[in-house]
Formats: sequence, structure tokens, C-alpha cells
Amino acid sequence: MELSELIEQARQEKKWLELDSYLQDDLSFSPDELEEFNKKGQFRWGVINWKLVEPERLVKRITFQIAELVDKRVQLLKRMEKCS
Repeated sequence: MELSELIEQARQEKKWLELDSYLQDDLSFSPDELEEFNKKGQFRWGVINWKLVEPERLVKRITFQIAELVDKRVQLLKRMEKCS
């Protein structure tokens, strides 16, 4: 399968393409976005490097990350108060 075919599959299934790598987090594109980047010679990696994901899953992941960071901030502020 070629990347262009995977992009078309994502478009048909109303999914986005996410880089499937432990080295890079949160690199995801709509089919149209990835197609445009590919036309410019960018992100032209093999199909094996991409996975199809529900866009809502990406939003949920970001929401979870925000909650984690807010919790870390609260915990840090509490620790700072104890040290004052």
C-alpha cells in the first residue's frame, strides 16, 4: 500500500493519520493536511510509520494531558507553600 492510498482510506473512514513512533508524540494530520505536506515533499514517510486514528481520540488525549499538567502545577504550588 502506498501512502496516498492510506490517505484516501483515512479520508473515506473520516480518520486522521498519526505518526506511529515512540520518538515523536502528537504528530497527526487530517488527510487533506498530510496530502498538502506530501506535495511539498514533507512527511513522506512509508505507510508503516502511520496509523489511522479517530480525531476525537486526539482531543481526548490532549484533554487528559492538560488535566495531568494542572494536577502537577497544583502539587508543585502546595510543595512550594510548605517550603515558605
